[in-house]
Amino acid sequence: MDHSRSLVCLLGAALVITGCSRNQPPSLQGSSVLLITMDTTRADALGCYGGPEWVTPTLDALAARGVRFEQARATAPITLPSHTSILTGLYPFEHGVRDNATFFLAPEVDTLAERLARRGYSTAAVMGSLVLHSQFGTSQGFEYFSDVPRRSLEISPQDQRTAAEVVDVADALLGRLDPARPFFLWVHFFDPHAPYEPSERLLRSLPLAPDTDRNRYLAEVAAMDRQIGRLLAAVDRRFDLERVLLVATADHGEGLGEHDEPSHGICLYDSTMRVPLLFRHPALTPQVVAEPVSLVDLAPTLLSAVAEPGAGMTGRDLSPLLRGEGSRPAPTPLYMETLLPWYSHRWAPAYAVVQWPYKVTLGRTPHVHDLVRDPGEHSDLGRRAPDAMSRARHFLDELRPRTVESLRHSPSAADQRALRTLGYFTAPSTEDPAGPHPGWLPEGAGDSGGNRAELAAMRQVFSLWDSGQVGDAWRAVEPLVRQFPDDPSILLNAAGILSDLGRSREALTLLRRAVGDGQNPDANCSLALCLRDLGDLSESVKLLRKTARLAPGHLPTLLGLGEILVHLGEGKEAEFYLARFLRLFEGDEVVRGRVTALRQAARNAPG
Repeated sequence: MDHSRSLVCLLGAALVITGCSRNQPPSLQGSSVLLITMDTTRADALGCYGGPEWVTPTLDALAARGVRFEQARATAPITLPSHTSILTGLYPFEHGVRDNATFFLAPEVDTLAERLARRGYSTAAVMGSLVLHSQFGTSQGFEYFSDVPRRSLEISPQDQRTAAEVVDVADALLGRLDPARPFFLWVHFFDPHAPYEPSERLLRSLPLAPDTDRNRYLAEVAAMDRQIGRLLAAVDRRFDLERVLLVATADHGEGLGEHDEPSHGICLYDSTMRVPLLFRHPALTPQVVAEPVSLVDLAPTLLSAVAEPGAGMTGRDLSPLLRGEGSRPAPTPLYMETLLPWYSHRWAPAYAVVQWPYKVTLGRTPHVHDLVRDPGEHSDLGRRAPDAMSRARHFLDELRPRTVESLRHSPSAADQRALRTLGYFTAPSTEDPAGPHPGWLPEGAGDSGGNRAELAAMRQVFSLWDSGQVGDAWRAVEPLVRQFPDDPSILLNAAGILSDLGRSREALTLLRRAVGDGQNPDANCSLALCLRDLGDLSESVKLLRKTARLAPGHLPTLLGLGEILVHLGEGKEAEFYLARFLRLFEGDEVVRGRVTALRQAARNAPG
């Protein structure tokens, strides 16, 4: 069945039914909520936002019969911070989650799911990627939360879900919800994220020519759209779709080479910050809202629409806009940030403020754009818009006191490799301030705008390395090591390439530079394993023990320490670390079998 066509018929029929029931208009209050978040989905990828009409027929049907926000923007071009803003109604500096993998949401922060649960809602969520794993606090308030299983120490296709797999899990979860209670279901799709690998069958069915990254990206969006049709059909089978408030949005967009940004995370241009935002419910009159809004507005709007006012949230209640009422929420500046340049590369962060029609970006090199006259952000107004720049700086000063301390941890080597494959190069350090305030610029940090060519160069390095062309990978990364001698991401990856080439002593030099103050478990572990390979077991064990105290859940540290201690005959201590590894690791039977054999050897060891 063509689920996109069936959705059009379904929604069309709903409008007829609603129109015939004028004496009993449907109410938003008490409605169930289906929140669909689409990773890495530019607004202009959708047909209803000017994209090719064949890409998103399901979402276009939803937009035609609902409310479409023309100027919606994310709070950050990074998955975890942006989704946390969606779930909390707070900006990243207020909820404390500033980057992927190394931050997690504090338990005391009240989420949309927690508030709806207190109002009697069943709550469930399905994730499409490990980036939103429950270990980062994303599961707060959910009765059912389906993580992507971690089955490998290294990244593998099993560590993500396709859109079809996401819908299969969501359908099963719907069957577990209490039909007598309203539900809140959050479904996260990851398909449009790089690498773009649509099925060949889908590619043959779409009008795509030539075979470019942009077209393969659109094919991934198309695949997701068709599965969203399946999801809505599944909801309609089990529940009355006419009592469900449907919401679809994206956490951020994708650069696709615009402004010299291949993917996302470094810049705050609208290619990565402007996102689709669609609402559909029989109580809502179809319309297009031109007023600029932020995804920080989503949680308070949903709460107010179906349950209660979103007290304590920064975002605005957009319900009057949804209902087309005369009294509208007062317009406020929109805030955006990215700290990924700092955490990954030691480049200056960037902050942006939208005060329509101006967008002011404040970083090492500030710039101003008029989004009405220059929607592609190609002409920097600079000194020609001093008032816009002044207002933006004043707004950031007002936000500064609301900055909270962040909860941090360092990712495992497996997480590091996973993030690298997805285009992120995070290399955290506890030297950073716990909560960089809006506008914070570290002294001496370079301008990401002048260094973005490094990103393309590193992707070429990764491509060569992953395809087994290790020598070519080293020749590609060596100039970057000389050009960026303090970039922890480059140093760690260059050291890994040298290790694969058997040049461990040279790798050791780079790792010592990358380790810095010794508070980064991933760098520590890499250095310790390099020392092991060079025969310095004593120093390796000392560093691994320190790292295990610093990060008790760092899987490569636990495994490496267990292996070395078994070799040294320290059986009791080895058993301790290996047992901890097995408690934490959801991996495949090959790895588990290897660790089980090590545990048996540890029990037989004299120590």
